[in-house]
Amino acid sequence: MLIACRTTILRTALVVGLLLTAWPGHAFDIQKVTSPSGITAWLIEDHSNPVIAMEMIFDAGAANDPTDKEGLANLLASTLDEGAGELSSTDFQSALSEKSISLYFRAGTDRFRGIVSTLTANSDTAFEMLRLALHQPRFEAAAVDRIRAQIMAKIRSDTQQPQSRAWRLWLQELFPSHPYGRPRDGTLESVARIDSDDLRRFAKAGLSRQGLSIGVVGDISAERLARVLDQVFADLPAQSSLPPVADQQPISDGQIRVIDQDIPQSVIVFGHAGIAWGDPDYFGAALLMQIVSGGFQSRLVQEVRVKRGLVYGISASLFPRDHSAMVIGSTATRNAKARETVEIIRAQWRKMAEQGPTASEITDAKSYLIGAFPLRFTDSPAIARSLAGFQHLGLGPDYPNQRAAMINRFTADDLKRIARRLFQEENLTFTILGRPQDIPAGSRAKSATQ
Repeated sequence: MLIACRTTILRTALVVGLLLTAWPGHAFDIQKVTSPSGITAWLIEDHSNPVIAMEMIFDAGAANDPTDKEGLANLLASTLDEGAGELSSTDFQSALSEKSISLYFRAGTDRFRGIVSTLTANSDTAFEMLRLALHQPRFEAAAVDRIRAQIMAKIRSDTQQPQSRAWRLWLQELFPSHPYGRPRDGTLESVARIDSDDLRRFAKAGLSRQGLSIGVVGDISAERLARVLDQVFADLPAQSSLPPVADQQPISDGQIRVIDQDIPQSVIVFGHAGIAWGDPDYFGAALLMQIVSGGFQSRLVQEVRVKRGLVYGISASLFPRDHSAMVIGSTATRNAKARETVEIIRAQWRKMAEQGPTASEITDAKSYLIGAFPLRFTDSPAIARSLAGFQHLGLGPDYPNQRAAMINRFTADDLKRIARRLFQEENLTFTILGRPQDIPAGSRAKSATQ
């Protein structure tokens, strides 16, 4: 009960602290802090509440997993906080709970993230425990086996979820020989092969200062943060020794691939190559995707749900990963209506490419993308996450204050040009899981066991 109360106090303080740092219309005052050893972090200093949040991003992720050890990065993220230094798994977790410290790690496709949130009074302990987790993880066999069992249970569950399975199969089709085509959590067989030595090797190779990005928010001065940066990160390897991941264009050939499964609905995943983050057209592409699928008034929702009642929901988004940019969308409909749904999606793709957006659509999309931006800063950890993310993308500290201008600069003519580039109806590739009726010519059936 005491632990629950402390956690509630910390969460409340983190949310209250948000109000002075990211309220809409408030300019972001981001300091760039560099430690004596040269480690850099972005800081929003706010002493109005006694809380600190830090997020760090390493250039390591599931794309770096060895081919026979898929799921290694995910298992590492799940076990780094299961004991470190002289503290067993139980003792480490108890110490975090007693001090109301939130410390955890997450492995994405291209990123490995660490997150720590703490009351100022406990911050010395929090940063020391973060240091121990990064430098002296124990990887005790019992703890690793326990977490492995949890991950394998999730993998079994995901294989029974049509939406998860359809996404995985779509990625496999477009990236047949690339890490992006592999399941991020691994497979039952690959996760079973991972041992503590694998975890140690990946941590040593991938958790380095190369490409390290750090965001910090809260009750800490720039001077103290500089000392903390060296305390926690200075002894990490200077360079990553993970094998590089190759850039890869998705193989989007415009086909419809059907995976037979006896389910009431056809689950549809679709997409093709997209526009990369950092491309001058990126925010124009984001405006167009908002118009096509960004909400209830979007073209796809209006055409397939509101006018025809074919689906409950449909969405599509830009997915600009480090080594390949994509547009990915998904929906589900009755097996008898899968063909009609596919044809409407293709028609909307073709219409946008040929005609572009209307003036009112452009105004509404700009208003939404600019107005919704502050809503991602729901608490201090969310702000720290954004600061680390912006830094990792190579943006400057003035990005939050310049973003609206970066969106508003796109004219109607710009967006028509980008629409012709982005909406490649001839390359729109579909994976359908289910038993769709009357699929158009060019489909290629596959067995349900794949």
